[in-house]
Amino acid sequence: MYEYNLDYIKEITGISAEEAKSLAKYLSKLPVKVLIETYKMQTDYARQNRDKLKKEYMPEYYFAMHLLALKAMKRTESASAIKQELTQHEAERLHKIRTERIKAGRGKKESKKALLVKEKYFDEIKKLYFEDSLSWREISEYLAKYHKVKISHGYIQQKFHEAAMYAEQK
Repeated sequence: MYEYNLDYIKEITGISAEEAKSLAKYLSKLPVKVLIETYKMQTDYARQNRDKLKKEYMPEYYFAMHLLALKAMKRTESASAIKQELTQHEAERLHKIRTERIKAGRGKKESKKALLVKEKYFDEIKKLYFEDSLSWREISEYLAKYHKVKISHGYIQQKFHEAAMYAEQK
């Protein structure tokens, strides 16, 4: 079913299958705007390397061009870590990649308790607060007693309001 010419990819890129897997892993961790930049770079590489295009291997060709773009981006991003000389263009691209990573909020995961309040027990908390008129402290006791989850009343209130505001914005 999947009969692709991996030798052709290696021939035009010099990238082994193992390095391709590593680049795919790198790709999966990039923020959306940087992902778009990799596809823009792929297009540029495809235009620059038209002489290497074999029509019978179009998927392999564009995959190879994307690998080249990822390799260039990864090199740019890691160049300062290994003290390589960067061109002005590469330095600007590195700055943009880094700021996009920060903007994407990588590493900012909700805590387990926040997810419980915002997702699993949100409707139940809403009912307890608005319909049953329980205080936040009583809701905390309810969750501890009936769901075996210990969450402070202040945290429940904070995360509940965040989830409610998000739901209103939708």
